Amino acid sequence: MKLSTLRARAWKAGAAAAAGGAVFVAVGAANPTAGPALSNVPSANEKAAGYAPATKLSPQLQQVAWAQGATKLENPDGIVAFYGYENDVPHMLPTPDSQDEAVKTEPDKNTYLVFAHGLSGPDPSYDYGTHFLYQGHE
Repeated sequence: MKLSTLRARAWKAGAAAAAGGAVFVAVGAANPTAGPALSNVPSANEKAAGYAPATKLSPQLQQVAWAQGATKLENPDGIVAFYGYENDVPHMLPTPDSQDEAVKTEPDKNTYLVFAHGLSGPDPSYDYGTHFLYQGHE
C-alpha cells in the first residue's frame, strides 16, 4: 500500500474519532435536570389550517414582545437601524406628502431566556451568565 493511501486512511480515522469524541462530550455535558422546573402544558395545539391558534406555554414561562417594527436597534449598522424596517427613506410608512415606504425586513421570532441561577457549562470556573437570546431559524 502506498504511503499516501496510509496517511489518508489514518487522517480519516483520526477525524472520525475526533467527531465521535465531540458528540460524546456534547451529549455527556447535557444535563436536563440542571434547568428550571417547568410544568407540562395539559394539551398541545392541534394542527390548524388557515389560522394560528394562541401559543400555549408552561405557567412558569411568559411570552413578551420586546421589539417590533419601529424599535431602534442598539447597534445599527449601515442601512439596518430598526428591528423591522431598513432606513432607506426618511420615514417608515407612507405619508400624505409622500408614498415612499421603508423596505420591511423579516425579523425572526427570537426567544429571550433568563435563568435566575445562570447556566453551567464545560468550564466550571467560567460565568456563562443568566440572560440568553435564542434565535431559531425556519
